[in-house]
Amino acid sequence: MRSLLLLATSLLVASPLLAQTRRATTTKTPPATRFVAPAKPSVAPVRQPTPPAPVSAAPASAAPVQQQTAPVQAASYRATTPMQNSVSPAGRSNVFKVNVFSPIVRTISAFYEHATGPTSSMQLGVYYTGISLGDLAYRGFGITPEYRFYLTKRSDAPDGAYLAPFVRYQNLTFSDVTDASSKFTLSTVGGGLLVGRQWLVGRSDNVAIDLFGGPSYNVAKVGDGYKSDAPTAFAGFGVRFGLCIGLAW
Repeated sequence: MRSLLLLATSLLVASPLLAQTRRATTTKTPPATRFVAPAKPSVAPVRQPTPPAPVSAAPASAAPVQQQTAPVQAASYRATTPMQNSVSPAGRSNVFKVNVFSPIVRTISAFYEHATGPTSSMQLGVYYTGISLGDLAYRGFGITPEYRFYLTKRSDAPDGAYLAPFVRYQNLTFSDVTDASSKFTLSTVGGGLLVGRQWLVGRSDNVAIDLFGGPSYNVAKVGDGYKSDAPTAFAGFGVRFGLCIGLAW
C-alpha cells in the first residue's frame, strides 16, 4: 500500500516537470524559425545595389569628353594656321642692296631695310653722286628714309608687294665746267610715294630683288634763292624709280 502511494506521488510530481519541458521545447523552436526567416531577406539588399544602370551611364560620360577635346584641337589648328601663313621666307628680316641704275649716272646708291613686323619695314637709303651734264657738273649726297607697308599675305616683310611713303633730303654743289669759280649750292626737301615689289630668291632665300617707282615732289633752295633758280631736274614734281639687288639675312 505504501509503495502504491509513493508511485502516485512521484507521478504527480513528474507530470508538471514533463509539461514544463514540453512547453520549453515548444517555445524554443518558434524563435529559431523566426530568426532564420529574416535572414533570407537580408541577402536580397546585398544584390540590389548592382543594377545595370551605371553601365548605361558610361557612354553618356564619354560624349562630353569628346566634345571637350574637339574645341581644343580646333583652337590649336587656328593657332598654328596664322603662323604658317605669316612666316617670311627662311626668317629673313634684314636686307642690304644697291641700285643697279646708279652707276649709269656715276652715283653710288645703297639701302638698308629692316622688317619691323609681319607687314611693315623701315628703310634708309643714302647716295653720293658726282656727274657732269653738259657744262654743268655737280656732286653731293642724299638721304632717303622710307616706311614700307607690305600687302602680300602669303609671306612676311621684307618679301612681297608694298606701298612706301618716303622723304628725301639732298645737298648738292654745282659748278660750271668752263669756269671753276662759278659755283652754287642746292638743297632740297621732298617726298613721295612708291609702289614696288621685292622678291627673296635663291636656294636659301638670301638674294633680294627690289623693283619700285612712283611720283615725288621737292622744294629746292639755291644759295639765297629758291626753286625758281634751281635746275628743273631737282625741283618740283618728278619720278623716282629703281631696281635694287642685294643680300637678305
